[in-house]
Amino acid sequence: MEGSVAISGWEALPDQVRSYATEFLTFSKSSTENTVRMCEVLYQAKNKLESEQFTSLQKAIGYGSDASSKTIIKYLQIGKYAEKFRPYLDRLPNTWTTLYEITQLPSEKFIEAMETGLITASSRGMDVKAIIKEPQKPAEAEPLVILHLGKSIDRAKLLKLSQEIEAMKIDYELHMELNFAANKIIEV
Repeated sequence: MEGSVAISGWEALPDQVRSYATEFLTFSKSSTENTVRMCEVLYQAKNKLESEQFTSLQKAIGYGSDASSKTIIKYLQIGKYAEKFRPYLDRLPNTWTTLYEITQLPSEKFIEAMETGLITASSRGMDVKAIIKEPQKPAEAEPLVILHLGKSIDRAKLLKLSQEIEAMKIDYELHMELNFAANKIIEV
């Protein structure tokens, strides 16, 4: 189990159990590595291809031509963080949805969570969200932007706006909280 987190009682496990566990964890790491690499390829393509070419790529891999697809947006964010993830592949979850949640952690918090075992291969998105919501040191006052939307905006337009803003978060490395229930977007 080279390079993985120490598992309590590992030495006490029967050889056959330890062998199966090792094999399982090896495949889990491979799955995580493949997911991160897949997303990294997409991120590289997004940055190198013309818009129409990237749209063609999306169609070719089965995601249609919607540039604001939530899945594509999340894949791109994971791809952007591939280098940050690489040293921890044996300890990261292998689900892309949870990997996306992990990209929402500030760098210091991510490293701390990995080094202390707060994030493990079995972590779920809700576990990561709990880490994100942990109280943090008060930061310097950050700019606050409130966007007031017209009362006549319908749900479809609101959803499209939300997807466009999510895409902007990746392109411009923005950190913001979307709060459409209050009919506003708050940058954090």
